[in-house]
Amino acid sequence: MLPLLGFHQPCCQETGHWLGSIPLSWVKGRTQDPLRESHIPGRTDGCSWIWGCAMGYDVTRFQGEVDEDLLCPICSGVLEEPVQAPHCEHAFCNACITQWFSQQQICPVDRSVVTLAHLHPVPRIMRNMLSKLQITCDNAGFGCTAVLRLDQLQSHLRDCQHNPKRPFQCEQGCGLEMPKDEVSSHNCIKHLRSVVQQQQGKVTDLDKTAAENKHQLAEQKRDIQLLKAYMRAIRSANPNLQNLEETIEYNEILEWVNSLQPARVTRWGGMISTPDAVLQAVIKRSLIDSGCPPSIVNDLIENAHERNWPAGLATLETRQMNRRYYENYVAKRIPGKQAVVVMACENQHMGEDMILEPGLVMIFAHGVEEIL
Repeated sequence: MLPLLGFHQPCCQETGHWLGSIPLSWVKGRTQDPLRESHIPGRTDGCSWIWGCAMGYDVTRFQGEVDEDLLCPICSGVLEEPVQAPHCEHAFCNACITQWFSQQQICPVDRSVVTLAHLHPVPRIMRNMLSKLQITCDNAGFGCTAVLRLDQLQSHLRDCQHNPKRPFQCEQGCGLEMPKDEVSSHNCIKHLRSVVQQQQGKVTDLDKTAAENKHQLAEQKRDIQLLKAYMRAIRSANPNLQNLEETIEYNEILEWVNSLQPARVTRWGGMISTPDAVLQAVIKRSLIDSGCPPSIVNDLIENAHERNWPAGLATLETRQMNRRYYENYVAKRIPGKQAVVVMACENQHMGEDMILEPGLVMIFAHGVEEIL
């Protein structure tokens, strides 16, 4: 049965019921239109069917006449992402026929039984015909005058200068990237206030985490002190444990020393033999961060000053006399610093007047290089 004059397509499963003739802008286009309720001319029995968004391209956007075979029987627009029924070969927009099948499993044109799984892409010749159609830009209403092939539309839309949703970066100072059509209502102060609030929230969270970590660290330090006291009590009762403790400590030192990068000193004259308390504190922090065993950290820092150095390094004169021996040192770089550790366990080949237990820390103004 043909539709009544002025009506476009069937709207429910009863023969003769058609979607009322309404402005094309209500049912065409590529945007999510509000749900519309179709009606039956001359009927007031409540028969209706809810129609969702239309998918096909609006015919009025095309240059010249469009072949009727390229129109979707459901939305009356030019086919978009077209699919075809296998037997009757009727073609529909993919979204339109998917919406249709959510209500009934029949062809909208001839009522033959068909399901979504039966659909397949339209033949290449139809795709080529669609591709060659000349269409206006989606943003024509915003000033774009481009007319291009349908198969070039999507690439054009990505770069269209008239696209109201095109990303635009605020040039007033806040740097926010937003859709172009939101620029007029954008408020930098409001946005920056939101950013500050977010940052304040993050700072609060970090402060909370830092406080928790500080509390945990204090508890761990107390546990370590208790453990040390317990070990001293056991050692006093059993002298053999002294040797075991020393072995464990020595292995910890070796493991740490082996983790450091070998280094060479190219400017021995740049040695800082009397570092102040601030510089010593900086070096001490680097030693701790590198994993230096706590049992030797303080000893190493004390051995960073010439007043504690062995006889061969104790004065400027003796250092100048013994400079020819410096190249024999096995030195490891303190990470991130112009400083090295010369550990006794790695420098047993040096004389007693050139090394000290557990090792020496030598700080330089420059000239420390890692050996890769």
